[in-house]
Amino acid sequence: MSTMSPFDADDSLYTHPNPVPPSPPPAVSTAGAMLWALAALHAGVAVLIVLNRGDAPAALLTLQPDLPEAAVAGLAFTRVVGGAVIYGAAAGTFFWLGMAIRRPQIVGQWLATGVCVLGLLGGLVWAASTAQLMPNAQSSLTIERQVSLALELLVIVLLWAPRRSRRFFASESMI
Repeated sequence: MSTMSPFDADDSLYTHPNPVPPSPPPAVSTAGAMLWALAALHAGVAVLIVLNRGDAPAALLTLQPDLPEAAVAGLAFTRVVGGAVIYGAAAGTFFWLGMAIRRPQIVGQWLATGVCVLGLLGGLVWAASTAQLMPNAQSSLTIERQVSLALELLVIVLLWAPRRSRRFFASESMI
């Protein structure tokens, strides 16, 4: 009679063709670092919005002088909180994507590309409206937008242009 329990089964019965996922090529690793840099930039803007929240009511009053003061205060608070939340969520998304694209899954490649395209298109509009609320920080926001624009474009190029990057994400079916 065997003293071996069913839980002591031989592990050699289960063999996986490639148990360790392949390491990402340098272009994908660089794109991940750029996504983390984008996360840091967006977190910095969220903090900048909160630190400059006192400028929002006066800026709104100059943009819309016919609004009553109570409405201006509420609208300014809403825009400051909304801006900080949106930039904070973008920072969290970029940070997560920086980790996600290091796995050979095509979904990560497509998600990172989609978020970068949305950042390219929507970021220009959102940064312009945020800069109107914070006239003292307009130069900082302009620099952030230009750096973000360059990083987002480079991430897209690094994820799709190099053959090794495309092969890395296509290897999903082998894992």
